[in-house]
Amino acid sequence: MKHHGGSAPGPRMPDFYDWLQRARLHLGLSREDAAKRAGISTSYVNRIERDHAHPAREVVERLARAYQLNTWQKRHTFDLWEPSATLPPTADLRCHVDSPAVQAHLDHLDTRYIASAYLTPLSTVLQNNRTFGQAVPGLQDCNHNLALWFFTPTARRVIDHWDHEAHGWVAVTRAMLGRYRDTPQAQQLLRKLRASNDFQRLWESNHLQVAYGRRTTTPIRLHIPCASTPVAIGLQVTEFGDRTDLLAIYGMVEAAAIAC
Repeated sequence: MKHHGGSAPGPRMPDFYDWLQRARLHLGLSREDAAKRAGISTSYVNRIERDHAHPAREVVERLARAYQLNTWQKRHTFDLWEPSATLPPTADLRCHVDSPAVQAHLDHLDTRYIASAYLTPLSTVLQNNRTFGQAVPGLQDCNHNLALWFFTPTARRVIDHWDHEAHGWVAVTRAMLGRYRDTPQAQQLLRKLRASNDFQRLWESNHLQVAYGRRTTTPIRLHIPCASTPVAIGLQVTEFGDRTDLLAIYGMVEAAAIAC
């Protein structure tokens, strides 16, 4: 297993051993206490944390229970325990959504005021409709990457309660970086995100915050031109067909807000 605990400045790529140690320290447990809770030897915990010994799956299960990890934290733990997932080049992924049928579907959703886009797991938008583009102005200036866009002055101006939403976005980004940590796309994205002081602040504020989607069904609210109050958009994210490396995002928008 490749270890990612290097000395690069700013937020570092999620790493299995660092993650387990942070989970233990979050509960204030010594290695002896952790071993007792997990039903393994202290020397085994030492070998994992100090020597980066790769534990058996059953041991990881025991440690996850001992550290009281929630469902998403446990999922992240196993993403880090397993080899990094691979991710095809962005151009290859775009081929799967660059078709007349997909464009017709996006155009149809426009008529129903549904913002829609197809994106990679690392938040690069591959194809979107006009309604989605109106909701995220300036996306093209961020290489069409939502994670990068989220930490721009434009996003701060557009998104109501930006700080709250940004916490959630960082949690999702941590999960996806962990899953694809050895890919060039993940490493490049993290390098670019390090340039944002806001991203650094939120990343460092809670190293155990991780998510595989929005935790709440509460709509995100956006400041859209011609609307006197923030416009609510209920977001849904699903996988595209049977692919795990393509995502579809949908959000119903109030017609009056977009029609202006």
